[in-house]
Amino acid sequence: MKRSEQDIRFQWDLTKIYPDTAAWETAMQEAEAALAPLKDLPGTLGTSKEAFKHGLDTVYASMLKVELPYIYAFLKKTEDGSVAENQEMAARSESLLVKFSAATAFLNPEILAIPAEKLDAWMQDEALATYRHTVNDIVRMRAHTLDAAREQMLALLERRLAVCRGIAEYKRQNGLPVRDPARETEKLHEAMEQGGAAGQRMVALLMALGREEQERLLKGE
Repeated sequence: MKRSEQDIRFQWDLTKIYPDTAAWETAMQEAEAALAPLKDLPGTLGTSKEAFKHGLDTVYASMLKVELPYIYAFLKKTEDGSVAENQEMAARSESLLVKFSAATAFLNPEILAIPAEKLDAWMQDEALATYRHTVNDIVRMRAHTLDAAREQMLALLERRLAVCRGIAEYKRQNGLPVRDPARETEKLHEAMEQGGAAGQRMVALLMALGREEQERLLKGE
């Protein structure tokens, strides 16, 4: 059944989030701008309690700015995935969310690098009460947290896979195959010229992961 055929009582009222897509566009611009202050935070969280609170305030204010446009776009796409505009909105908002993840990959490792006694003392301050549950969860997951560089690598890989998901949706809509041998050969040749054998192997690995992700999505998994 098409959405236009459904009883309006059983449809989402997305105007509760944004009145229209123009308002969503404005929110996307604000979300993009909210990423800028994040670049100044790495290396500062452990310097003082005040810097710690400022860092958390900045990260979570940015997260709110980024997540709301994503939720709206996701729901719009769920309404009707065949609408190109909905697909494009979802892809843009997902890409922004992945950029946020990459920009904040430092957060957990940096919190865990703060000596436990110092962190415990800071968290007794009522000014940080809002973050107690979050920080406790981060500390609890210490054994499963990588260092900042590896966390950022994973975030960047997710960014690449997000692009692949957008490409898969485009191919599904246009009946295109997953593989494009001529383009793959061209990109591998460029990688060899720019990064040598190691660079070519990395690009080949990313291509393989991308194909696997596209095939998974096109199968409806």
